Amino acid sequence: MNIKYFFYFLIFTLLCCRQPNQQENLVAIVGDREISISEFKDRLNFNPVIDKLSAQKYKEKILSSIIAEALLSRLQKIDQPEIVSLMSEQKHREAVIENLWEEVVFKDIVVNDSLLWGFYKKTNKVREIDFAVFNDSLMAKSFKSAWQENNPQVEKIIRKDTISFTGNIAILENNVFNTNLLNITGPIKIGRKFFVYKPLKEWKKGVLNKEFFLENIKSIKKQYLKYSKQKHFNDYVKKSFKKQNYVLNKGVFKEFTQYLEKQVMGKPGLTVSNKELMVLTNGDEINKLAKKQIVRFANKQNWFVTDLLKRLATAPYPLNYSSNDAFRYSMIRATKRILDDELLYYKGLENGLDKNLYVKRQSDMWKDFYRAQFNGVELQTVKTLKKTLDSLQNVVPIKIYQETLDTLTFKKSDMMVLKTHFPGQTIVPRQSPWKINLSKVKK
Repeated sequence: MNIKYFFYFLIFTLLCCRQPNQQENLVAIVGDREISISEFKDRLNFNPVIDKLSAQKYKEKILSSIIAEALLSRLQKIDQPEIVSLMSEQKHREAVIENLWEEVVFKDIVVNDSLLWGFYKKTNKVREIDFAVFNDSLMAKSFKSAWQENNPQVEKIIRKDTISFTGNIAILENNVFNTNLLNITGPIKIGRKFFVYKPLKEWKKGVLNKEFFLENIKSIKKQYLKYSKQKHFNDYVKKSFKKQNYVLNKGVFKEFTQYLEKQVMGKPGLTVSNKELMVLTNGDEINKLAKKQIVRFANKQNWFVTDLLKRLATAPYPLNYSSNDAFRYSMIRATKRILDDELLYYKGLENGLDKNLYVKRQSDMWKDFYRAQFNGVELQTVKTLKKTLDSLQNVVPIKIYQETLDTLTFKKSDMMVLKTHFPGQTIVPRQSPWKINLSKVKK
């Protein structure tokens, strides 16, 4: 399928937001930090820690590292830079959004053999279509009218393609495969584009095979869930965001973009991460911009330029520094996604999901990681680091649930697993190199 399209809503999730209850078994507790089985198994399974240790020794190595991370995070004598707390807050927002999807948006999804068979039948369909794509709805509507009136000029714009039902693009595929053949339909909005199309003919890829269906039911289920989550999310957005939920001051945004462009374009060091943007929070020019309101939300929340700058520095939407045009476009794209995320975050707060156990544990895990990473670097030498960890181990209460640790099984992947809904973000932090002596912990 060669049709270009853009998505600005985050619509499906690789990470299934598990909701452990308060009685869930723990692997360990460090101070007030609970290390749950689900976190521990993810950190066992999805970190590229390649070694030849036995399963038990490997579990102990990872647990030792997590406990050391939790201890370093509790070191109070080192001043933390603002970026550490901002990154922790960002992970908290992402956890609230993930929880909103699972607890509200996706909660009514039904899976059974009958539905999976129906989905499998749909994936056997292919359609040939004529279509055109526009940047705004008025142009799309005008084109549709001209097409319906058989205006010969439309032939210069129409493109032809084939589309299979895969479940990957729920909005597009639902519309195309539910439209009667030869009906001119649209415009439908896909991302920032408007799509007008006419299905010409339909055929099947092959003969439906019950045996194939049963052999591949796991992968069919995975694709069905992906499709269903997209569909439920789109329905939720239509129902929940009927009015303009925020206003971006385009004049201030243009001024801000030009300021950033002048500061970063053509300069090395900003090609991997946006975190370096935090160095731009001080200076006469940015201080003048900082006082300008750039976003007004319908719930009366307001953002100033520095608020958006800090979100750009911590959100998982990279800016493109390859050219001035690419940078400007990436600023628009990243800002749109950040603001859409904020709307979802507000919905999560309305549903009280910031108090959820999953959110708490995700927030605690990432806060420990970011604080420990900074503190570990500041301690500089291995000797100083070991001395500090030994000292912390003597004053911070540590409890290891040995029976849980001994009986825990896992399937090590030796790779980092990325979330599909937040670009470039991993399910768990990378494994820290620090360790403590577990034998010194009171069982």
